[in-house]
Amino acid sequence: MPTSISSSSVDGLVSGLDTSSIISALVNADAVQQTRLKSSVTAAQSKASAYQSVNTKVAALQTAAEALTKASAWGAAKATSSSDAVAVTSTGASTAGSVTVEVEKLATGRSVLSKPVTNDAAGLTDLGLPMVISRADGTSLTLTPSMGTLSDVAAAINKATKLGVNAVAIRMADDTYRLQITSARTGQTEGKFTITQGEQPGGPEIDESVFETVAPAANAQFYLLPSGPSGQTDENGKPVRPTNAIEIVSPSNTYSGIMPGVSFTAAKPGVSTLSVAPDPAGLADSVKGLVDAANAALAEIGKQSKAGVAGAAGSAATGGGVLRSDATLRALQGNIVNAVTSALGGSASTASFGLNFTREGSFAFDKDKFLTAYAEDPVKVQGLVSGKSLPVDPVTKAANPEGIADRLLAVTKAATDSTRGSLVLAAKGQTDSVARLNVQIAEWDERLTQKRARYEKYYAALEVSLGKVKSQASWLSGQLASLG
Repeated sequence: MPTSISSSSVDGLVSGLDTSSIISALVNADAVQQTRLKSSVTAAQSKASAYQSVNTKVAALQTAAEALTKASAWGAAKATSSSDAVAVTSTGASTAGSVTVEVEKLATGRSVLSKPVTNDAAGLTDLGLPMVISRADGTSLTLTPSMGTLSDVAAAINKATKLGVNAVAIRMADDTYRLQITSARTGQTEGKFTITQGEQPGGPEIDESVFETVAPAANAQFYLLPSGPSGQTDENGKPVRPTNAIEIVSPSNTYSGIMPGVSFTAAKPGVSTLSVAPDPAGLADSVKGLVDAANAALAEIGKQSKAGVAGAAGSAATGGGVLRSDATLRALQGNIVNAVTSALGGSASTASFGLNFTREGSFAFDKDKFLTAYAEDPVKVQGLVSGKSLPVDPVTKAANPEGIADRLLAVTKAATDSTRGSLVLAAKGQTDSVARLNVQIAEWDERLTQKRARYEKYYAALEVSLGKVKSQASWLSGQLASLG
Protein backbone atom coordinates (compact mmCIF):
# COMPACT_ATOMS: atom_id res chain seq x y z
CA MET A 1 0.00 0.00 0.00
CA PRO A 2 1.26 3.47 -0.73
CA THR A 3 2.31 5.42 2.35
CA SER A 4 0.77 8.86 3.04
CA ILE A 5 2.44 12.07 4.17
CA SER A 6 0.71 14.31 6.75
CA SER A 7 -0.47 17.66 5.38
CA SER A 8 1.22 19.31 8.37
CA SER A 9 4.62 18.30 7.00
CA VAL A 10 5.26 21.47 5.03
CA ASP A 11 9.05 21.43 4.55
CA GLY A 12 10.15 19.19 1.70
CA LEU A 13 10.32 15.78 3.36
CA VAL A 14 9.59 14.19 0.01
CA SER A 15 10.54 16.85 -2.51
CA GLY A 16 13.59 18.09 -0.65
CA LEU A 17 12.46 21.67 -1.23
CA ASP A 18 12.88 24.38 1.44
CA THR A 19 9.19 25.13 1.28
CA SER A 20 9.25 27.39 4.39
CA SER A 21 11.68 29.75 2.69
CA ILE A 22 9.73 29.59 -0.56
CA ILE A 23 6.49 30.49 1.24
CA SER A 24 8.16 33.36 3.11
CA ALA A 25 9.55 34.70 -0.17
CA LEU A 26 6.12 34.53 -1.79
CA VAL A 27 4.49 36.29 1.18
CA ASN A 28 7.21 38.97 1.16
CA ALA A 29 6.59 39.55 -2.53
CA ASP A 30 2.87 39.92 -1.81
CA ALA A 31 3.70 42.34 1.06
CA VAL A 32 5.39 44.92 -1.19
CA GLN A 33 2.26 47.04 -1.18
CA GLN A 34 2.04 46.91 2.64
CA THR A 35 5.71 47.90 2.89
CA ARG A 36 4.97 50.91 0.73
CA LEU A 37 2.08 51.80 3.03
CA LYS A 38 4.37 51.59 6.06
CA SER A 39 6.88 53.88 4.35
CA SER A 40 4.04 56.30 3.64
CA VAL A 41 3.11 56.26 7.35
CA THR A 42 6.68 57.12 8.33
CA ALA A 43 6.78 59.94 5.77
CA ALA A 44 3.41 61.33 6.91
CA GLN A 45 4.46 61.23 10.56
CA SER A 46 7.65 63.11 9.71
CA LYS A 47 5.68 65.74 7.81
CA ALA A 48 3.20 66.17 10.67
CA SER A 49 6.08 66.67 13.10
CA ALA A 50 7.69 69.19 10.75
CA TYR A 51 4.46 71.21 10.49
CA GLN A 52 4.14 71.14 14.27
CA SER A 53 7.73 72.31 14.67
CA VAL A 54 7.08 75.28 12.38
CA ASN A 55 3.81 75.95 14.19
CA THR A 56 5.68 76.22 17.51
CA LYS A 57 8.00 78.91 16.12
CA VAL A 58 5.16 80.79 14.47
CA ALA A 59 3.13 80.67 17.70
CA ALA A 60 6.08 82.25 19.52
CA LEU A 61 6.10 85.00 16.87
CA GLN A 62 2.38 85.47 17.41
CA THR A 63 2.93 85.96 21.15
CA ALA A 64 5.67 88.54 20.57
CA ALA A 65 3.55 90.41 18.01
CA GLU A 66 0.44 90.40 20.17
CA ALA A 67 2.33 91.87 23.11
CA LEU A 68 3.35 94.90 21.05
CA THR A 69 -0.22 95.52 19.86
CA LYS A 70 -1.27 96.35 23.42
CA ALA A 71 -1.14 99.96 24.54
CA SER A 72 0.38 98.89 27.87
CA ALA A 73 3.54 97.71 26.07
CA TRP A 74 4.17 101.28 24.92
CA GLY A 75 3.77 102.71 28.40
CA ALA A 76 6.63 100.60 29.63
CA ALA A 77 8.28 102.08 32.68
CA LYS A 78 11.17 101.09 34.88
CA ALA A 79 11.00 101.46 38.64
CA THR A 80 14.08 101.90 40.82
CA SER A 81 14.77 102.28 44.52
CA SER A 82 17.51 104.45 46.00
CA SER A 83 18.33 101.93 48.74
CA ASP A 84 18.07 98.25 49.54
CA ALA A 85 15.58 99.00 52.30
CA VAL A 86 12.81 98.79 49.71
CA ALA A 87 12.45 96.76 46.52
CA VAL A 88 10.09 98.22 43.92
CA THR A 89 8.30 96.80 40.89
CA SER A 90 6.10 98.37 38.23
CA THR A 91 3.56 97.20 35.67
CA GLY A 92 2.85 98.49 32.17
CA ALA A 93 0.17 100.76 33.68
CA SER A 94 2.62 102.71 35.83
CA THR A 95 3.33 106.37 35.16
CA ALA A 96 6.50 108.39 35.55
CA GLY A 97 7.14 110.01 38.92
CA SER A 98 8.90 109.55 42.24
CA VAL A 99 8.03 109.26 45.90
CA THR A 100 10.04 108.92 49.10
CA VAL A 101 9.12 106.21 51.58
CA GLU A 102 10.41 105.68 55.10
CA VAL A 103 10.13 102.21 56.56
CA GLU A 104 9.71 102.60 60.31
CA LYS A 105 8.82 99.03 61.22
CA LEU A 106 8.39 95.75 59.36
CA ALA A 107 5.30 93.57 59.57
CA THR A 108 5.87 90.44 61.60
CA GLY A 109 3.99 87.33 62.59
CA ARG A 110 4.00 86.02 66.13
CA SER A 111 6.93 83.74 67.00
CA VAL A 112 7.34 81.79 70.25
CA LEU A 113 10.09 79.57 71.64
CA SER A 114 9.48 76.78 74.12
CA LYS A 115 11.49 76.00 77.22
CA PRO A 116 14.21 73.31 76.80
CA VAL A 117 12.92 69.70 76.84
CA THR A 118 14.14 66.28 75.72
CA ASN A 119 13.23 65.07 72.27
CA ASP A 120 11.06 62.19 73.46
CA ALA A 121 7.66 61.46 75.00
CA ALA A 122 8.86 62.64 78.42
CA GLY A 123 9.82 65.97 76.85
CA LEU A 124 6.31 66.43 75.51
CA THR A 125 4.90 65.84 78.98
CA ASP A 126 7.36 68.36 80.46
CA LEU A 127 6.20 70.84 77.83
CA GLY A 128 2.67 70.57 79.22
CA LEU A 129 0.96 68.76 76.37
CA PRO A 130 -1.88 68.44 75.52
CA MET A 131 -2.29 71.94 74.15
CA VAL A 132 -4.04 73.65 71.22
CA ILE A 133 -2.70 76.13 68.64
CA SER A 134 -5.59 78.33 67.47
CA ARG A 135 -6.29 81.12 65.02
CA ALA A 136 -8.99 83.78 65.34
CA ASP A 137 -10.79 82.26 62.32
CA GLY A 138 -11.39 79.04 64.26
CA THR A 139 -8.61 76.98 62.68
CA SER A 140 -6.84 74.90 65.33
CA LEU A 141 -4.53 71.95 65.91
CA THR A 142 -4.35 69.83 69.07
CA LEU A 143 -0.92 68.64 70.21
CA THR A 144 -0.80 65.56 72.48
CA PRO A 145 1.98 63.48 74.10
CA SER A 146 0.98 60.54 71.88
CA MET A 147 2.46 62.37 68.88
CA GLY A 148 5.89 60.95 69.75
CA THR A 149 8.84 63.31 69.91
CA LEU A 150 9.27 67.06 69.69
CA SER A 151 10.42 66.60 66.09
CA ASP A 152 7.19 64.71 65.37
CA VAL A 153 5.17 67.56 66.86
CA ALA A 154 7.00 70.06 64.63
CA ALA A 155 6.29 67.89 61.59
CA ALA A 156 2.57 67.67 62.50
CA ILE A 157 2.37 71.47 62.82
CA ASN A 158 4.04 72.00 59.44
CA LYS A 159 1.71 69.46 57.84
CA ALA A 160 -1.35 71.45 59.01
CA THR A 161 -0.94 74.02 56.22
CA LYS A 162 -4.36 75.62 56.81
CA LEU A 163 -3.21 76.64 60.28
CA GLY A 164 -0.61 78.93 58.72
CA VAL A 165 2.25 78.40 61.16
CA ASN A 166 5.72 76.90 60.82
CA ALA A 167 7.56 74.91 63.47
CA VAL A 168 11.08 73.62 64.04
CA ALA A 169 12.67 71.58 66.83
CA ILE A 170 15.96 73.36 67.61
CA ARG A 171 18.76 71.29 69.16
CA MET A 172 20.66 73.07 71.90
CA ALA A 173 24.29 72.64 72.98
CA ASP A 174 23.31 70.52 76.02
CA ASP A 175 21.35 68.11 73.75
CA THR A 176 17.99 69.47 74.81
CA TYR A 177 15.50 70.81 72.28
CA ARG A 178 13.32 73.90 71.99
CA LEU A 179 10.22 74.13 69.81
CA GLN A 180 9.91 77.36 67.82
CA ILE A 181 6.50 78.17 66.34
CA THR A 182 6.19 81.09 63.93
CA SER A 183 3.21 82.45 62.05
CA ALA A 184 3.51 82.16 58.28
CA ARG A 185 1.32 85.26 58.01
CA THR A 186 2.20 88.77 59.10
CA GLY A 187 0.20 91.60 60.60
CA GLN A 188 -1.33 92.47 63.93
CA THR A 189 -4.41 90.34 63.23
CA GLU A 190 -3.43 87.80 60.58
CA GLY A 191 -0.06 87.12 62.18
CA LYS A 192 -1.52 86.20 65.57
CA PHE A 193 -2.10 82.73 67.04
CA THR A 194 -2.66 81.47 70.59
CA ILE A 195 -1.47 78.39 72.46
CA THR A 196 -3.84 77.14 75.15
CA GLN A 197 -3.86 74.21 77.56
CA GLY A 198 -6.11 71.19 77.08
CA GLU A 199 -7.36 69.29 74.06
CA GLN A 200 -10.03 71.81 73.00
CA PRO A 201 -9.69 75.50 72.03
CA GLY A 202 -10.69 78.03 74.65
CA GLY A 203 -8.57 76.80 77.55
CA PRO A 204 -6.18 78.99 79.55
CA GLU A 205 -3.32 80.42 77.51
CA ILE A 206 0.09 78.83 78.00
CA ASP A 207 2.33 80.68 80.41
CA GLU A 208 5.37 82.64 79.14
CA SER A 209 7.54 80.29 81.19
CA VAL A 210 6.60 77.50 78.76
CA PHE A 211 6.49 79.48 75.50
CA GLU A 212 8.20 82.85 75.51
CA THR A 213 7.30 85.35 72.77
CA VAL A 214 10.23 85.99 70.46
CA ALA A 215 8.34 88.37 68.18
CA PRO A 216 4.80 89.73 68.43
CA ALA A 217 2.26 89.92 65.60
CA ALA A 218 2.61 93.48 64.27
CA ASN A 219 1.70 95.57 61.24
CA ALA A 220 4.27 97.27 59.07
CA GLN A 221 4.58 101.01 59.56
CA PHE A 222 5.59 103.18 56.61
CA TYR A 223 5.65 106.92 56.04
CA LEU A 224 5.11 108.67 52.76
CA LEU A 225 7.31 111.77 52.62
CA PRO A 226 5.68 114.04 50.00
CA SER A 227 8.42 116.64 50.16
CA GLY A 228 11.26 114.15 50.57
CA PRO A 229 13.55 113.77 53.60
CA SER A 230 13.79 116.84 55.82
CA GLY A 231 17.56 116.72 55.82
CA GLN A 232 17.58 117.33 59.58
CA THR A 233 18.69 114.96 62.33
CA ASP A 234 17.85 114.77 66.04
CA GLU A 235 20.32 114.71 68.95
CA ASN A 236 20.98 111.02 68.29
CA GLY A 237 21.79 111.59 64.63
CA LYS A 238 18.54 110.03 63.41
CA PRO A 239 16.87 111.79 60.43
CA VAL A 240 13.93 113.92 61.48
CA ARG A 241 10.70 112.95 59.74
CA PRO A 242 9.03 115.88 57.90
CA THR A 243 5.88 117.22 59.50
CA ASN A 244 3.82 116.49 56.38
CA ALA A 245 4.71 112.77 56.44
CA ILE A 246 1.72 110.47 55.87
CA GLU A 247 1.58 107.28 57.94
CA ILE A 248 0.74 104.02 56.18
CA VAL A 249 -0.07 100.89 58.20
CA SER A 250 -0.07 97.54 56.41
CA PRO A 251 -0.40 93.93 57.60
CA SER A 252 2.12 93.01 54.90
CA ASN A 253 5.59 94.27 54.01
CA THR A 254 4.39 94.62 50.42
CA TYR A 255 2.30 97.65 49.62
CA SER A 256 0.58 98.45 46.31
CA GLY A 257 -0.95 101.63 44.97
CA ILE A 258 1.38 104.24 46.42
CA MET A 259 1.78 105.24 42.76
CA PRO A 260 -0.26 103.93 39.79
CA GLY A 261 1.05 100.51 38.79
CA VAL A 262 3.77 100.50 41.45
CA SER A 263 4.24 98.20 44.42
CA PHE A 264 7.10 97.97 46.88
CA THR A 265 8.33 95.46 49.43
CA ALA A 266 10.11 96.63 52.57
CA ALA A 267 13.21 94.68 53.57
CA LYS A 268 14.43 96.71 56.55
CA PRO A 269 13.92 100.12 58.20
CA GLY A 270 15.25 103.04 56.18
CA VAL A 271 14.42 105.79 53.72
CA SER A 272 14.17 105.14 49.98
CA THR A 273 13.20 107.24 47.02
CA LEU A 274 11.16 105.23 44.53
CA SER A 275 11.37 106.48 40.96
CA VAL A 276 9.44 105.45 37.89
CA ALA A 277 10.68 106.57 34.48
CA PRO A 278 9.90 105.60 30.88
CA ASP A 279 11.87 102.59 29.73
CA PRO A 280 12.60 102.94 26.01
CA ALA A 281 15.42 100.40 26.29
CA GLY A 282 12.95 97.83 27.58
CA LEU A 283 10.62 98.69 24.70
CA ALA A 284 13.49 98.29 22.23
CA ASP A 285 14.16 94.85 23.73
CA SER A 286 10.51 93.93 23.11
CA VAL A 287 10.83 94.95 19.45
CA LYS A 288 14.06 92.97 19.20
CA GLY A 289 12.20 90.01 20.68
CA LEU A 290 9.68 90.34 17.85
CA VAL A 291 12.48 90.42 15.27
CA ASP A 292 14.21 87.42 16.85
CA ALA A 293 10.93 85.47 16.84
CA ALA A 294 10.37 86.32 13.16
CA ASN A 295 13.89 85.15 12.30
CA ALA A 296 13.38 81.93 14.25
CA ALA A 297 10.14 81.25 12.37
CA LEU A 298 11.78 81.95 8.98
CA ALA A 299 14.75 79.74 9.88
CA GLU A 300 12.48 76.83 10.80
CA ILE A 301 10.44 77.26 7.63
CA GLY A 302 13.67 77.31 5.62
CA LYS A 303 14.94 74.19 7.36
CA GLN A 304 11.78 72.15 6.81
CA SER A 305 11.12 73.31 3.21
CA LYS A 306 14.71 73.28 1.95
CA ALA A 307 14.99 71.83 -1.55
CA GLY A 308 17.18 68.79 -1.98
CA VAL A 309 20.21 68.43 -4.22
CA ALA A 310 19.48 66.50 -7.42
CA GLY A 311 21.37 63.26 -7.72
CA ALA A 312 23.41 62.02 -10.69
CA ALA A 313 21.64 60.67 -13.77
CA GLY A 314 18.23 61.90 -12.64
CA SER A 315 18.22 60.07 -9.30
CA ALA A 316 16.12 61.38 -6.44
CA ALA A 317 17.16 64.59 -4.71
CA THR A 318 18.79 64.30 -1.31
CA GLY A 319 19.55 66.56 1.65
CA GLY A 320 16.29 68.53 1.54
CA GLY A 321 13.81 69.25 4.29
CA VAL A 322 10.93 66.97 5.15
CA LEU A 323 8.53 69.51 3.61
CA ARG A 324 10.75 70.53 0.71
CA SER A 325 9.05 72.90 -1.73
CA ASP A 326 5.86 72.80 0.36
CA ALA A 327 3.33 75.37 -0.88
CA THR A 328 1.91 76.09 2.58
CA LEU A 329 5.34 76.97 3.95
CA ARG A 330 6.30 79.00 0.89
CA ALA A 331 3.15 81.08 1.27
CA LEU A 332 3.71 81.56 5.01
CA GLN A 333 7.32 82.58 4.47
CA GLY A 334 6.25 85.18 1.92
CA ASN A 335 3.52 86.52 4.20
CA ILE A 336 5.93 87.00 7.12
CA VAL A 337 8.46 88.83 4.94
CA ASN A 338 5.80 91.00 3.30
CA ALA A 339 4.30 91.92 6.67
CA VAL A 340 7.59 93.57 7.59
CA THR A 341 8.98 94.81 4.30
CA SER A 342 5.87 96.29 2.66
CA ALA A 343 5.46 100.04 2.96
CA LEU A 344 3.71 101.21 6.12
CA GLY A 345 1.43 104.19 6.68
CA GLY A 346 2.58 107.28 4.77
CA SER A 347 4.96 105.13 2.66
CA ALA A 348 7.29 104.82 5.65
CA SER A 349 9.51 101.77 6.02
CA THR A 350 10.82 99.79 8.93
CA ALA A 351 14.32 101.00 8.09
CA SER A 352 13.36 104.35 9.60
CA PHE A 353 13.48 102.79 13.06
CA GLY A 354 16.29 100.31 12.54
CA LEU A 355 14.65 97.20 11.09
CA ASN A 356 15.96 95.86 7.76
CA PHE A 357 15.66 92.72 5.64
CA THR A 358 19.06 91.21 4.80
CA ARG A 359 20.36 89.43 1.72
CA GLU A 360 20.52 86.26 3.77
CA GLY A 361 16.73 86.25 4.08
CA SER A 362 16.49 87.35 7.70
CA PHE A 363 15.77 90.54 9.63
CA ALA A 364 18.37 92.75 11.32
CA PHE A 365 17.53 95.18 14.13
CA ASP A 366 19.57 98.25 15.11
CA LYS A 367 18.64 99.04 18.71
CA ASP A 368 20.49 102.36 18.79
CA LYS A 369 18.70 103.58 15.67
CA PHE A 370 15.38 102.54 17.17
CA LEU A 371 16.08 104.47 20.37
CA THR A 372 17.06 107.56 18.39
CA ALA A 373 13.93 107.41 16.25
CA TYR A 374 11.75 106.78 19.28
CA ALA A 375 13.25 109.74 21.14
CA GLU A 376 12.56 112.01 18.14
CA ASP A 377 8.96 110.91 17.54
CA PRO A 378 7.65 108.17 19.85
CA VAL A 379 4.09 108.29 18.46
CA LYS A 380 5.29 107.81 14.87
CA VAL A 381 7.49 104.85 15.80
CA GLN A 382 4.70 103.31 17.85
CA GLY A 383 2.35 103.61 14.90
CA LEU A 384 4.88 102.00 12.53
CA VAL A 385 5.24 99.04 14.87
CA SER A 386 1.58 98.84 15.91
CA GLY A 387 -1.07 101.31 14.80
CA LYS A 388 -3.62 99.32 16.79
CA SER A 389 -1.83 100.19 20.02
CA LEU A 390 -2.53 103.90 19.47
CA PRO A 391 -5.83 105.45 20.59
CA VAL A 392 -8.45 105.97 17.87
CA ASP A 393 -9.01 109.58 16.84
CA PRO A 394 -12.12 110.65 18.79
CA VAL A 395 -13.30 112.87 15.93
CA THR A 396 -12.78 110.79 12.79
CA LYS A 397 -13.13 107.41 14.53
CA ALA A 398 -10.88 106.11 11.76
CA ALA A 399 -8.69 103.13 12.51
CA ASN A 400 -4.96 103.74 12.55
CA PRO A 401 -2.86 102.16 9.76
CA GLU A 402 -1.49 98.74 10.64
CA GLY A 403 2.11 98.42 11.78
CA ILE A 404 4.40 95.41 11.44
CA ALA A 405 3.24 93.86 14.72
CA ASP A 406 -0.40 94.13 13.61
CA ARG A 407 0.41 92.52 10.27
CA LEU A 408 2.49 89.76 11.81
CA LEU A 409 -0.25 89.04 14.31
CA ALA A 410 -2.76 88.57 11.48
CA VAL A 411 -0.35 86.34 9.51
CA THR A 412 0.50 84.14 12.49
CA LYS A 413 -3.11 83.78 13.60
CA ALA A 414 -4.04 82.62 10.09
CA ALA A 415 -1.37 79.94 10.37
CA THR A 416 -1.80 78.74 13.96
CA ASP A 417 -5.56 79.02 14.58
CA SER A 418 -6.62 75.82 16.30
CA THR A 419 -9.52 75.13 13.92
CA ARG A 420 -8.61 76.68 10.56
CA GLY A 421 -4.94 77.67 10.71
CA SER A 422 -2.98 76.65 7.61
CA LEU A 423 -0.25 74.91 9.63
CA VAL A 424 -2.77 73.21 11.90
CA LEU A 425 -4.80 71.92 8.96
CA ALA A 426 -1.66 70.76 7.14
CA ALA A 427 -0.49 68.81 10.20
CA LYS A 428 -3.99 67.39 10.67
CA GLY A 429 -4.03 66.27 7.07
CA GLN A 430 -0.89 64.22 7.69
CA THR A 431 -2.12 62.70 10.96
CA ASP A 432 -5.45 61.80 9.29
CA SER A 433 -3.47 60.17 6.50
CA VAL A 434 -1.52 58.14 9.05
CA ALA A 435 -4.78 56.90 10.57
CA ARG A 436 -6.13 55.81 7.16
CA LEU A 437 -2.87 54.14 6.21
CA ASN A 438 -2.75 52.21 9.48
CA VAL A 439 -6.22 50.81 8.73
CA GLN A 440 -4.98 49.63 5.33
CA ILE A 441 -1.86 48.12 6.91
CA ALA A 442 -4.01 46.20 9.38
CA GLU A 443 -6.14 44.92 6.48
CA TRP A 444 -2.97 43.77 4.74
CA ASP A 445 -1.89 41.91 7.89
CA GLU A 446 -5.08 39.84 7.64
CA ARG A 447 -4.70 39.41 3.89
CA LEU A 448 -1.09 38.20 4.18
CA THR A 449 -2.01 35.78 6.95
CA GLN A 450 -4.60 34.24 4.66
CA LYS A 451 -2.12 34.09 1.78
CA ARG A 452 0.44 32.31 3.97
CA ALA A 453 -2.18 29.78 5.00
CA ARG A 454 -3.06 29.09 1.35
CA TYR A 455 0.62 28.67 0.40
CA GLU A 456 1.21 26.30 3.29
CA LYS A 457 -1.85 24.26 2.30
CA TYR A 458 -0.72 24.14 -1.31
CA TYR A 459 2.81 22.93 -0.53
CA ALA A 460 1.55 20.46 2.03
CA ALA A 461 -0.75 19.00 -0.62
CA LEU A 462 2.15 18.92 -3.06
CA GLU A 463 4.27 16.93 -0.61
CA VAL A 464 1.41 14.49 -0.06
CA SER A 465 1.00 13.99 -3.79
CA LEU A 466 4.73 13.50 -4.31
CA GLY A 467 4.75 11.06 -1.43
CA LYS A 468 1.99 9.01 -3.03
CA VAL A 469 3.82 8.96 -6.35
CA LYS A 470 7.05 7.92 -4.67
CA SER A 471 5.31 5.14 -2.74
CA GLN A 472 3.63 3.80 -5.84
CA ALA A 473 6.93 3.89 -7.70
CA SER A 474 8.62 1.88 -4.95
CA TRP A 475 5.81 -0.68 -4.96
CA LEU A 476 5.99 -1.03 -8.72
CA SER A 477 9.77 -1.49 -8.59
CA GLY A 478 9.32 -4.24 -6.05
CA GLN A 479 6.76 -6.01 -8.19
CA LEU A 480 9.01 -5.87 -11.22
CA ALA A 481 11.95 -7.20 -9.25
CA SER A 482 9.94 -10.19 -8.06
CA LEU A 483 9.14 -11.18 -11.65
CA GLY A 484 12.80 -11.61 -12.39
